[in-house]
Order: sequence, then structure tokens, then C-alpha cells
Amino acid sequence: MDENEDGKRQTNEKLLDGITVMLVNTDNSSAIKAKQVTDANGSYKFSELEKGKYIIIFNYDTDTYSVTEYQKSGVSSSLNSDATTKEITLLGTQTKAGVTDIIDLGASIQNIDIGLIKNKICDLKLDKYISKVTVKTNSGTKEQSYNNTQLAKVEIKSKEIQGAIIVVEYKIVITNEGEIPTSVNKVIDYLPDGLEFSSELNKSWTTTKSGEFTNTSFSNQKIDPGKSIELTLVATKTMTSNSTGTFTNIAEIGQMSNSDDIKDIDSTPGNKVESEDDYSKADLIISISTGAVLYISIILGIILIIAIVVYLNVKYGIKRITKISMFVMITVLTIFINVQDTFAANYKPWSSLPESASWKETGVHTVNGNGYSAFTASGYGITGYCAMETFNSATGDGLKRHLDGNGRYNTITYDTEDAKSDEDIFLKKVNNDEDVYVVNDGNKLKIGPFKIKGNATSYKYTITGKDETGKNKTNYNPEVTDETTNNGVTTFYLKINYTEDSISNVRVTGYKTVTTISKKYYKAAFAYYIPYSDAGTGTTTWRCEMGHTHTNWPITSGYYNYPYQDVLTYNRYKWTEGGEKKSTDKSHYVSWTIKNGDLEIIKQDKNDSNVKLKDVEVRVQCDAVNYDKTFKTGEDGKITLKNLKQGTYTITELSNPHYGYTVMATGSVKVKGGMKNTCTLGNQKQTGNLKIIKQDADSEKNLEGVSFKIKKKDENKYIQVKTGDGWKKDITGIVHVDDMQTVDTENEATIFTTNSDGIIEVRNILKGTYYVEEVSVGDIYFGYEVDDDYITWSYTSTANKDNTGSGKGHIATVEVVARASYNTTEPPREENRNEILVFKNKRKYIKLSGYAWEDKRVGGTDNKAGNEKCDVEENTESNKEEDKRLANVLVKLYSWEGKLLGQTITDEKGNYVFGTKSMADINGDGIISIVDVTEITRVISSGETNKYTNGLMDINNDGKIDKADIEKLQNIISLNEELIDVKIEDIYNSETKKAGYIEFTYNGLNYETVSVNVKEENTNKVAEISSNSQNLVDKSIDGTYLDNRTSFNKSWAVIENNKKIDSDGNVDTLDYNHNNYASSLSYPGGITGYNEQKYPIIVKDNTNNNIFNITARTETNVDENSASKKFFGQNKTIEEICKEGKDTIKNINLGVKERAQPDLALIKNIYSAKVTVNGYEHTYNYEDRFNKNTGENKNIDEFNPENNEEKTKTNVRVKFNQKYGEKSFTRAIYPSDVKETQDKNFSVKVVYKITLKNESGVLYSKINSLVDYFDARYTIEEKGSIGTGYENGEIKDEINYKLDKSYQDAKYRKLIIDCNTKINPNESNRNIYVEYTLTRDSVKDILFDENWDEKTNIEGLENIVEINSYSTYSDKDFTKSYAGIDSDSNPGSTIPGNKDTYEDDTDYAPGLILEVANSREITGTVFEDNAVDPTEGGTNRERLGNGKFDDGEKTISGVQVGLYKEADFEEIKDEDGKIIDMQLESKAKPVGTTTYGGDNKDSTGKDGAFTIKDFAPGEYRIVYFWGDGKYTIEDYKSTIWTSDNKNEKDGNPNTWYRVNTDKRYSDALDNYDTRLKIDRGDTSINKMDSKTPTMVFGVELADDIDNKKTETSGIGKVTFSIENIDFGVIERPRQSIDVTKRAKSMKMTLANGQVIADAKIVEKDGKLQLEQQVKGVIYTEPSDKNNPKNGQIKAEIDNELIQGSKVEIEYEIKVQNNSEIDYDSEKYYCYGEKDVEIVKIKASGVYDYLDNTMIANDENTEWETIKDYNEKVSKPTVIEEYLHKYQSSSTDASGNTEIRIGYEKFEEQYSEAIGNWRIENIITARKKRLADKTILHNANLEGEIAPGEFNMASLTASKILTNTDEIELNNDVEITEVTRTAKTGRKVTPKYTSLYDRGETVTITTPTGENKNYILITIVAISFFVILGTGIVFIKKKILK
Repeated sequence: MDENEDGKRQTNEKLLDGITVMLVNTDNSSAIKAKQVTDANGSYKFSELEKGKYIIIFNYDTDTYSVTEYQKSGVSSSLNSDATTKEITLLGTQTKAGVTDIIDLGASIQNIDIGLIKNKICDLKLDKYISKVTVKTNSGTKEQSYNNTQLAKVEIKSKEIQGAIIVVEYKIVITNEGEIPTSVNKVIDYLPDGLEFSSELNKSWTTTKSGEFTNTSFSNQKIDPGKSIELTLVATKTMTSNSTGTFTNIAEIGQMSNSDDIKDIDSTPGNKVESEDDYSKADLIISISTGAVLYISIILGIILIIAIVVYLNVKYGIKRITKISMFVMITVLTIFINVQDTFAANYKPWSSLPESASWKETGVHTVNGNGYSAFTASGYGITGYCAMETFNSATGDGLKRHLDGNGRYNTITYDTEDAKSDEDIFLKKVNNDEDVYVVNDGNKLKIGPFKIKGNATSYKYTITGKDETGKNKTNYNPEVTDETTNNGVTTFYLKINYTEDSISNVRVTGYKTVTTISKKYYKAAFAYYIPYSDAGTGTTTWRCEMGHTHTNWPITSGYYNYPYQDVLTYNRYKWTEGGEKKSTDKSHYVSWTIKNGDLEIIKQDKNDSNVKLKDVEVRVQCDAVNYDKTFKTGEDGKITLKNLKQGTYTITELSNPHYGYTVMATGSVKVKGGMKNTCTLGNQKQTGNLKIIKQDADSEKNLEGVSFKIKKKDENKYIQVKTGDGWKKDITGIVHVDDMQTVDTENEATIFTTNSDGIIEVRNILKGTYYVEEVSVGDIYFGYEVDDDYITWSYTSTANKDNTGSGKGHIATVEVVARASYNTTEPPREENRNEILVFKNKRKYIKLSGYAWEDKRVGGTDNKAGNEKCDVEENTESNKEEDKRLANVLVKLYSWEGKLLGQTITDEKGNYVFGTKSMADINGDGIISIVDVTEITRVISSGETNKYTNGLMDINNDGKIDKADIEKLQNIISLNEELIDVKIEDIYNSETKKAGYIEFTYNGLNYETVSVNVKEENTNKVAEISSNSQNLVDKSIDGTYLDNRTSFNKSWAVIENNKKIDSDGNVDTLDYNHNNYASSLSYPGGITGYNEQKYPIIVKDNTNNNIFNITARTETNVDENSASKKFFGQNKTIEEICKEGKDTIKNINLGVKERAQPDLALIKNIYSAKVTVNGYEHTYNYEDRFNKNTGENKNIDEFNPENNEEKTKTNVRVKFNQKYGEKSFTRAIYPSDVKETQDKNFSVKVVYKITLKNESGVLYSKINSLVDYFDARYTIEEKGSIGTGYENGEIKDEINYKLDKSYQDAKYRKLIIDCNTKINPNESNRNIYVEYTLTRDSVKDILFDENWDEKTNIEGLENIVEINSYSTYSDKDFTKSYAGIDSDSNPGSTIPGNKDTYEDDTDYAPGLILEVANSREITGTVFEDNAVDPTEGGTNRERLGNGKFDDGEKTISGVQVGLYKEADFEEIKDEDGKIIDMQLESKAKPVGTTTYGGDNKDSTGKDGAFTIKDFAPGEYRIVYFWGDGKYTIEDYKSTIWTSDNKNEKDGNPNTWYRVNTDKRYSDALDNYDTRLKIDRGDTSINKMDSKTPTMVFGVELADDIDNKKTETSGIGKVTFSIENIDFGVIERPRQSIDVTKRAKSMKMTLANGQVIADAKIVEKDGKLQLEQQVKGVIYTEPSDKNNPKNGQIKAEIDNELIQGSKVEIEYEIKVQNNSEIDYDSEKYYCYGEKDVEIVKIKASGVYDYLDNTMIANDENTEWETIKDYNEKVSKPTVIEEYLHKYQSSSTDASGNTEIRIGYEKFEEQYSEAIGNWRIENIITARKKRLADKTILHNANLEGEIAPGEFNMASLTASKILTNTDEIELNNDVEITEVTRTAKTGRKVTPKYTSLYDRGETVTITTPTGENKNYILITIVAISFFVILGTGIVFIKKKILK
């Protein structure tokens, strides 16, 4: 043990026994030549070694020790360490050991040593803390720092939690608690869910893929023992209302390292074990703050106390429980106080205190009046425990102590004994008797070695034995030689002269003088008390009784309640010298006994000691003792020899009868005396193991059932092996060979067959070179043959990496080497024991299989399949909507050269398979016949099917052998199908990269393949490409590649009656079946793929040139670099398929879907009838009347009987005789329009519309021609009467047509229309228009008889049309033909009049009937429009109506209404000649007849309604005449036209009357020229004329009167009724200019100049009040609720002070325009459109009427005093004029008189002053109301202002007070005149404005007494007595009862 780690062995360093030492010869490094274990002296020895190169291995406990420095420089080779630590494989296990360099042994070598160092402790500790938490809320940021806490709590107010941000800073501390510097390479942090990591805040942290966070910033930094490092991690959290909780963050050391590679003593990095100290967590609690729990507890406690007191009072009475109550209250309060203190304290437990020389206790006990530490007391002289020895607790494991009366610990003697200064003599025998040998050394005998250990100072040696005569003999002076001392062990030999004496014993005696000295030693402890008063002074140093100075005074603030603080310090040892010296001579001896020995020879396997070998012959020799004998081992493999002389014996093996032991062994042994010596003679067994693995060459999948034979190369003969039960002919899998031999013939050889793992393992086979020959591939797997072109092999050896080989063919050569016998026995010990031979067979044949299915369509017409996957394994009859497997599909297989290899058809499950010749050819005769059927029938009937698990007889490849295979085989024979074994090389050429393909044949008219999907199973793998096309072709085909679908489609280019025509004009005949108004195509020779299949899957009638069939095949693209590698539809190359190890390429499927078929239909209807009268045309459209989807006639079949869904297209099963029933098209004609016209002014043209419909959802169709049968009473022009458009009464885009004159019928004519119309999918708007003409005579014949009476039972004119020829396409450009047949129609097959022949490509229309219409009329109402804001008056508010007649609005009587021709109006022009209006001529008369509601004849009645009738088409206006005493023309106007109304009228000139008729707009406006005259003061006008815009009428109400051509629907009765031609009037905007006067301040000054009151009035929160309270001043704001209403300033002043005082009042006068908004423009007047010219008002006279006792101050420079007021205001003021003139009355139409007074509100507001204005003489009135006033005028207040604007001025007046009872001051202001500059605007009157105002009344009085406020005192007194009374009642009733 290198204890001082200096790399040098010292004599005092410990020697290690028990270390295993192994010797390895480098010639065979895998075998250990010898092994020793170090003895008590740490020694080992290998002797009698052969020369050579060796390595010594020291196997020690690497967890405990490390190797010291290797051969340290400067240290002797006999004292240094010779080994280094290396990683080696020892006995099959990877381990660390001490290993020397290679030792080249030519002579004996000593001191090959190893020095070990005890490993230092590696111990890292990780602690995680929360150091800081920051909370950011809307109210601010709070930051809380912590001192190494692992639990932190954050509380957030609930109202602030949403969106709050938490930032938590973690501190991670890593401490090295070990003894060696260690690096932390990685720290892992497991951040919990809910906390967020920011890379910006954590620069040194990174995120792993698993979501952990790591830090490697300290990976290159060593942490010294006792040192720490710190890391910081910051996490954030954004809070929501439900994201509170506890968040535990965990950190752990992830990786660590040190130079000695020592593991942590108590932790494993990164293992997430919570109990380890490298793992730490910190908890953060985030919660919503709930308030102060402590205070709630205190309150509850107090309530509890009160309850207890009340209860006790009730039960025991007041006196008895007083003391108890007080005690309880004091106790509880004390508890709460202490709880509060406890909450505040933060003490640490004793266990956390440092292990230092001083500590403190918190508790204090009182003993004899003094405070002592908290020890268990038992009276005076307290006995207790202290923590002097350990600091685990205050009462820990320390020794007992006693305290003296002063509270100090006494000094205690622990122990007294003799302490030895010298060691006692000792002598120890280190080696054993048997380790000592007697050998010849020249002429002497050398005895030894002897090993002793001791401290004797001298020694004596004695040898005893017997002489030649047998007498005892002693030698006292032997020669001591070869003496060495190492690690305290002395080794030596003894020599004596050579004699024949026998030596029996050797003794060594040691001697030493021992001296002893007597000593005593003690242990002591002290306690020292310091008063708190001293500690509280902040003392930081003090001295204890030991005389030591201590620092860091340990008292904390938590101990202020105690008078003393105890501190304990200690000194561990105190020595006291004393005692006597004495010396003693001592001796001790040890001895060795020399004896003869026994020898046991063990014959066993060299590698396996459990294998003992009997009957082995050996020779035993020792020349030194003349010994040479031969022996045989017994049953146990042993030979035992007794009483042999000591010496070295040689053991030689002569013969060995056991299998495999062909090499003899030798050995030697030293026979030691007195013991049994052992020699183990081990033989290396000469056998090995051969492992054969059979694999598929591509997939490397192991193959079962493949057979081999093995031939010995040197003899060129096959081997036969023997196992426990004899010699074997056949062996499968693993075999242990007990013996083996070669045989002369191959048939005798053992056949080895691979097991289910594809393995053969021949264990214990003799070493040598062998041929291994594959002889059979077996019958388990398909596609393999013993063919040298398809087989390769290779072998490797686990014993010798150079022992390898490889080759091609079915015979391999392999060398088997000898293995350790424990690896050739059963079971073998190690995996690496074999020679491994791998045979790889490449598959030669392969099977191809798949199936055909129909992917059922969803919806039926969208040309899409379901999921394009086959979802069934066989068909079921119950579910018609699921996928269906298809039988009878023809399948062909072609080679890569295009050669047909075979063909078959799909069976009833849709399956097929190629490559099953061996399956179908049961008897193997190469012919598939009835003989094979007989054989498979026999196998099934006998139940032997389990014998044929290799697939033989499984004809249909469904995994089982049953009757279905018989039926399949019979089908094969009957169809003469060609079945083949498919060679892979036939379907794929690796050089040309060409592949074969599978081709399917099926009905291409009705089916097509679904999408090719090579990536999934159960999908379609083929496409409709031709046999000489290599890839799918998506676009048009050139000459190289042919697309089957394209050519097939071209062969169906045109469909006509009973035939199809291809693109080259070739014709094929088609057969149809007609039934129930539909025709369906007939398929001769068609065969379905399943029951009730809609169409045949294949048509086998060759007479029809197979016009229905098409082929589809797999692609041949096999390029592995292509994105579309699709070898047989597998999305894999053949190489990839082979690598999967499959014998069948499956899922080569055909998936078809039903092809969409064209479905063409048409609808024929009367489109329009155009009536022309006197230049006005009106076309009546009828096309929607009997539309089959929305028409009136609902007795058609609206449901499809097949899917029970209401059809949204023409129903093919409609019964044509019920299509329209008895309905006809009608047209009403106004009688006068017909009777007053001539032939040239009247005509009717009837247009029929033929709508062509493509009811397919995906196909494009072209209708080539139509055949039309029309009524014979019609005529048609030779050209221009048929086209694809019809506009403005004209046929557009003419198309060719031809009248078939050969067709003769009394009722119909035949017309062929060459339309060539292209129609997109789902398109139904391809129209053709046919115009027929009816003469005036024809119309008369329809409507009237000869007497112009209306006819009844009018017969209509019929018309029938049918599709004659069509083509179908798949593209929108109509270039790609599509093979398809209309699913329910045969073109050109209709017979007109025979409805049984009608199909959905046929339709007809009914006739036309005219009828008489009603008269035209106009109706309307006159009304008063309410303002939008009903509140009267208001600044900046407009008085506008909504321009509409609303429910609840008043109607107006007395209005005259008339309809006038436009020609009756004359133009009004402005100065520039621009027409600004139209004026009705005075002579004009209304047209038609106007009637009114009720009995009124000349004007509207109370309902305001009117009606106008009997007018012809033309241009007109309606005029309204209005104005009376109620609706004065000065105060009212026509209501506005809103923008919507105006836009309607402007946007619809002449026809505005029929726009939005449900909106009751006012339709007339005032004559603006009349308005200007009225506002200028023209009193001659008493009526306003208001008129509508021009109204123009055509034939019908909605006619296009501009073009005089109109088209409308012909459905329904004709009415010409114009409603709601209304007219509204509204009150004009009210004009208001108000004047207000308010006091701003009031100041009172004594005669001596002292200001005693200065009150300022301000507005706060909308109220006028004093800016601050002024003593003696009270302010009351103006209000109708106050008295006076104008407000008051009341001031009190002592009577003795009032005389000579002055009061100054500052007024603020404000003139404000509070008018409703009005603009001086026609736009605003008529339409409410704002303009820049707003109507402004000017207060032309503003006068202040100041109390004449007051004086206007000099600063009022804006004001002038008016002396001649009557001259200045010569005209009556506005108020004066209004009071005298605006009282009026009016009488309504019923004779009722209404008195109208215009100043009601004015009178109410100024009731006090109104009398002064009512005096009829204005001058007299002025004298009365202005007699005591000073009149002031301010011109600055008279500026023109807009609504909302104001002018303001201040006026300050003062008055010298006199000693009177009371002084009251008033001040008034008035606006006398109002003017405006605008041309329009309503007049200002006092009704809606305040032209007069009075400021606050100022009242000054003397005091009448003190104003005392007794309210508060009264409330307190009342409350007191109420509480007192309630308490008395409660006590008397509840307590005193």
C-alpha cells in the first residue's frame, strides 16, 4: 500500500494479502499459465518457468484501489511499482486490472511489484435554491430575494393575476464533499410544465431534444475538495386565472469526471433518483392572496371568548365567573400574542448548527434564582447531557457532566492507566511449514525460506533432527544467508554442512528489553454565562474560562426575553504527566516442522475442471530422490501417491482414450513435506464447433429445412456423427457430437438440416478442414433450387480473425479450430465458440398474385370512387354499397421482352395467381390434368392436409387446402389455362432494367381503373396503358406510346340513333332496350363479375369486334432512382422486394370503378311573348312558369325510386301526359290597347327556349343536332329565327336549321337544328331560342270570337324537341373523346304525339292564351313628418325628419292633389339662364280622375289619402297645394328627401315611383322660389306649391320607358297600380339666441379697507358653488327648485360694521346662439345636405339694467351708459313685439276654433316680470320696468354668431352699504333685437329663446344669532342610549331572566 503516494515501497507501509496474480504467456494470451494469491507479506512467486515472454496481471478491487505511479523516476527498481491500469478481457469479462509490460524472461526476476493507493472519495453534492422571485402586474413590479430557500410562496391579488408575469431565479450550488478535484461536465434541469424557458435569460443553458435543459459551462473547471460552484437559471411564467399551483423544479448532475476515473461514492449522474445528493428540487407556490389569516384567527378567538363569557354569565351569574372570565381572556390573548411572535421567529434547529467550539441554547431554566441552560434538572447540582462530543442535538450522545453551584461544569477525570512508551515484544511466523524446503546447495544443505515479522532486537536459531543412526541431533549455529527485509517481513535461509541427517524442526527465538511509563489524561468542559445586557452591546469577542478568545457572538435578536445567554466551549484533551519508569527483558520464539509429503495427480480437461478423465496413463519422475513410476487415473481422474520425499517431480501423460484429446500433456510439482501436494494435469481438447447459417441472399432471412452434408478434406470422405443414442443419418438444428467417423459412401453420410431458426450447429467436431455441401433446399420455401449460379457462402472464426473464407456454389470449405472444452460440451459456456459458415441462396422463382374488385362509387355521378381501397375479402349480398370482388376478369402475364408467359381469369373471390405450376401439378408429371384433381381430392378426404404446409395443393393461395382448391384446379383444366413457374429473370432484366407486367381485360365502356397507388396494400396497381408503352402517359399520346383509354374513347366519338361512330367515321350498330320512358344499352355476350352487377365486367362476343373491352396493366418502371418505381405496382425495385424475403409479389390488383356515363336532357318552354302597342313594346317571359323543379304543377314524380332522394335535375321517369296537366301560358292585354290599334301597330311574336342540360357531374358533352316538331299554326322565317341568344327582342348568334319538307303531318312540322352545342358538367344553361310568329288575326282567333267576346276552352299551341346526335368528352377543351352512352336515352327515337316514346332527351311546351287586364291607378297620403330627435329645441341639433311616412305620424287635411302633364309646366331660370325649377302654368288642368278619402271632393280629408285613375301611358307630375293657420308656410316646409330617396329619384328618372314602394318616402318638394319670397317677408303668398318629379308610364307598370321596350315575366295576373306617392311637411329649425347673467364674485370691504369676505363662484361637477367656504357667506345656485329661482348670494355682517362698508359684485354676461342648425342653401332645405353657409344670428341690441343704487366700476371700459334708451331702441323689442302680435287663432275644416298663444313658456319663465311687458303702450311699459335702473350697453356682445358660439363680457358694480335692516341688489340683462344676413331662416321669437335674464340676487343682512350645529352631538347621544337600553333589556331577559 503506497500510503504516502510517493511511488516507492517503504518499510513501514502496509503489505496487501489476498491480491490475485496471474501469469500469461504471450504466445497464448488467451490462456492463464499460472495463478497465485499474495500472502500476508504481500508476496507471490512463479517458479520453474520456461524462457519466454510473459505478462503479469494483478487483479485487485478497482473500486477500492488505484495503481500508484508507474516506475517512478529516481526510485530503485526493487522498490518501485511495475504495473499500469488497463482494460482487459479476463475470463470472458471486460474488467480493469494492473498489467505489466512484456517481461522477456531469460533468468529469474524479482520485485515485479505493484503499488496500490487507496482511492480517495469522490462525492459531489447538488443543492437547488430559489434566490429571487419577481412579480410583474399592472400595478407594478415586486421583487423578493431569498437566502437559500427551497420553498418560496408568491401570492397575487385575484384582480391582478390575469397576465401577471412571474420571473423566478434559481441558484444551483454544486459542492465537492469528496477528497479529489472533480469536474461537473453537465448539469441537467428538469423544468416543470407551466414554467417557460428563455434562451435570452439563460445564455449558458441549452435545450435537448427530450425537453431537458443542460449546462456545460463548468466542464473544463475542476472543483477542489470543500469548494463550490454556482449556476443560475431563470424561468418565467405568464399567469392566467387558473394557472396557480405548486411548481417543482429539479436539477441533477448529468455528467462528472476526475483524473482517477473514480465514481461518486453515493450518487449516479443522470439517473433521476431523488434520494441521492446530486439531485435537488425547489418548490415555488403561486397562489391568489386570501388576506391575513392571523387576524382572522384573532377575531375568531375573541368571538369565542365573548361566547364563553356570555355562556358562563347565563349559567353561573356575573359574580361567580368574573375571575374565570378574566383568566380565560388573558390566557387566550397570551396564546394569540405568542402565536404572532412565533409567526415572526425563524430559528434553526440544533442539528443545523456548525461543529465548532461554541454554540448556544434558546431555553433558560431557573435554578436557585439563576438562569441556566435547558438541561434536565434534578435539584441542586444539575445532571444533564451536553453536546461536547457530538453536535447532533442539545441532549445528544455526549458524556455526562455535572454543574457546580455557579452553573459551571466541573473538570472531570476521564481515565487513568499505564501508557506504554515501548511496544511489548512480538514475533510472528509469516510463512507455513510446507513453504520450507531442504535442497542441496553444493556441499551444504540449504533450508528455507523462513519468514518472520517482529520487533526483537536479537535472534537465536536452532535446527533439530536425526542422524544416520536415528538419534536426535541439534545444530545451534546454522549459517544465516539471503536475509532481506521488506515491509517489516524478514526472509532468510539457513545452511548446515551436508549430511544424510533428516531435519525435523527449525526454531527462531527473539529477545527484547521493554520499558513502561505511567501517565494520566483528562477531558474537561466549561460553561460560561453572559448577561443579555452585555450581549446586547454588540460584543463580538469574549474570553471563556479556558482563556480562549471567541468571535462571532452567537446571540440573535430572538432572545431578548431572557436575562442570560449560555455559551458552551470545550477543550477535548488535557494531559497531566506523572508515574514511574521500569524495564523488563522479554523473549518469544516461532518454529517450522519439516516433513515428507503426499502427491495427488488430477487428470482433467484443461479448460473445464469439472471434466475428469479416467484411464489416462501417466509417468511420475523425480531424479533427486530416484523416483520413476507409471500409473492410470481412476474413475475420478485422480492418482494419489503417499509419503514422497520433498522434491520436484515431473508428470508425463502417455495415453488418453477420450474423444477429442489427441495431444498429450506434461507438468511438474514440488512435493512439500507434511502436506498433500497437488498436480493438475490438463489436456486441451482438440475439438471445435461449426455453425451453418442458411439465409436468403437478398433478405438475409434465415431459411428452415435446407440440408447439408459434411466431408473431411484430408480424407475426402463424408462424415457420420454419433450422439448419445447412436450414429445418425439425419440431424436437424443443433447437435453435440460424441464421436465421429468418415464413411466410404455418400448415402452413409449424416444429413444436417437447418432448424426453424435457419441454423445448424455441430458442436464438438474434431478440428480440421471440411467441405460443407448443400444438398437440398427442402419443401418449406418456394422459389429456391440447388443451383451454383444462385448460391454463395462465407465463413468467419471467432477464435482467429484470419480464419475466413468465401466462395460461390453449393460446396464451401471451412477450417474448424480447437475450442476450450467448456465451449464444446453441453451446454457450451460462451457465445463466441463457433466457426460460422453462412450459405446464401438467391431466390430463382417467384409467385405473382392479386385480385380484381369494383370500388363502389359514392354519389353515383361524380366519377369518383369510394376510398380507392378494397375493403372486402369476399362479396356479400346484404350490403350493395360495399366494394365487390370481381370474377371472370382475364389476366395475362408478360415477360420483360413482352412475351406472353401465361393467362388466367379471376375466381369468384376475384383472386388469381401466377407461378403455381408446382401447386397445380400435384403428381409432378408436368401436366395439369384430372389425375391432379384425384390426388388433391384424396388428400382432403383423408385429412392429410397438414402435411402440405409448404403451399403444395393450395391452388388458390388462400393459406388452406379445401374444396375451393379442387374447384380452382378444375377451372384451370376446363379453361385450359397456362400455369407456369415464374423465373425472376423472366420478369426482370437487371442489365437493361426492363420488367414484365400483368395485364387485365375488362369492360372499358362502363368501368375504368381507380388511381394507381403503389404505396399501400389493397389498392389498384394497373393503368390503362398499352402493351408497348413503358409508363403511364398522362397527356396526349404520340406515336411511340399508346394509351388504351384514348384510343378506346375515340372509337365512341359520336352517338346517334342505334349506332356509334368512331373518330375515323366507322360505324358500329348498337342495340337498345326501351321501357318506361327510358332506353338502356344491350351488351351481347356480357358476363358480370358478381351477382346483380350493374354492367357486365367483360363482353366476350367477338362478333361485335370487342367494342366494349379494354386492357390495363402494371407499369414497367423499375428505376430505383425514380420517384415512381412501380415494379408490378409495388413501389419497390425487384431488389427491394427480394430483400423482404417474400416468395410472392402480392396485391397486383385491378381496382375499377364505374365510369361516369353521359346523361343529357333538355327542357322546352315558351320563353316569351312580345306584344307591341303604339310604339311601346312589352315582352312577357314565361320560361320559369312550368319549370320541372319549381313550377306550379307538382303531380310529377319528384323522387328517384332507386335512391329515394329528391332530384334536383329533370326526372327521367316523369310521365309526360301529366307534365303540365290542363295548364297553359296566358297573357293579359288592356282592352283599349287592342281595340284601338291597327295591324301595323299590334303584333305578337312567341319565342321558345330549348335548354340543353348535362346532368353528368364530370363529363363534357356536345349535342350535335336536335329535331323540333312545332305547331302547324306557327310560321317561321327561313333564316334568323333560331339562335343561341335572345336580346332586346332579337335572335342572336344564329345557327343553321332546315325544315324537313318530307315530313308530312296535319298537326306538326319537323325542323332539324344543327346546334353543335358544348355543355360542361352539371351545366343546364346552354339555350337555343326559336322564334315563331302569330299574326293579328291569329291572336284575335285566340282571344275573341267574331263578336269580340272572350272565348273559353282555348287550345294551346304545342311544340316537341329531341336530341338527335351527341358526343362526349373528358376535358373542358372538348378535344378528348370519352366513351359513353346516355344512361337512359336513345337519340332520335321520339314519335311526336306518342308520349310512350318520350325520354329525358325529349320535351314539349304548351300553347299560349291571351286575356283582358284591369285599369291603371295611383294612390298616396299627405302627412306631417316628425323630427328625428323629438326633443324641442337644442343647441347644435338639427330639426330634420326621416323623410318617410311612419306609423303614428299625423295625416294632413286640406291639401289639393292633381296629376298634370309634363307639357303643362314652364321653366324657371336663374340670372345665368340655368333652369332651377319648373312652374305649373296657371291654365293647366289635371288629367284623369282624383278622389279623396271620406266625402271630401276638393282636398284631402283627415286621413290625408288620395287616388288618381284612368290615365294612359305618358309623362306626368303630381302637384300638392297646402298652407293654413296650423301649418303656416312661415314655420313649416316640405320634409327633406333623404340621400336614399334623392338617389332613388335621381337614379331612376321618370320611374322613381316604382322603386322601394314599401318605403313611404315623401315624393314632393316645395317650390324653392316661393320659399325665398316668403322668408324675404312677402305677405301676399298664402299657399305653397309642392310637386313630384316627372313620372313616365309604359304599357305595364315596370316597363322600360326610355327604350320603350320591356321584358317581364308572363306569370300571374297583370296589374298597374302605383301606391304610396306620399307627401310630408315638417316644422322648420327653431332659432334661439339666449342671454345669461351670473355672479362671478362678491367681495366685502370695511370702511377701514379690511376685506372681511371675498367669495368666488366657480362651477364644479356641473354645479355652481363657492370656490371655498367664506365665513358669513351662503351661495344658492340658480334653479327652478330654489327661491329665488335666479339664485342668491347671502352675506351676514355685524350691524356695527356694515356702515360704510362696500360690496363689489362681478357679473359675467353671456350671449349664446342655441339655435337648431339651419343652412342657407337649397340643398339643406330640400335634402338636409349640410353646407358652409350656416344660418347665423346677431343680437343687435344687448342692454344691462343695473340697480341704480349700484355704480359700475371704472374698469368696465366695454360698457357705455345709455341716457336716451327710447331713441336707441326705437322699435319694439322682440319680446314687446311678440307679446302684442303673436296671439292668434285658427279654425279647422270641421269649424273648430283653436286659440294659439305663442308665449306660453316665456310667461312661465318670467312670471314675475311679465306684467311690465303687457302694458299696451310700449313707452309706458318701459318707464315702469326701467325706472330704477341704470342702462348700460355693450357693443362687443352684438357680433353675429353661429349655433353653439357665444360672446361674453364682465361687469363689475359696487355699492356703499348703510346701516339698514337688509340690502337686496338685482341686475338684469336683455336682447332687444335679433337680425340675420342669410336669405332663409326661421324668425326668432321668445317662444323658443331667453332674451332676458337676471343675475343672482345679492342679499346682505346683519346676524340674528349663532348658528350651532347640534346634529353630531344629538346622533352620538341617541346612539349611546339606544345601545345602553338594548343591553339592559338583553341582560334582564336573557341573563337575569
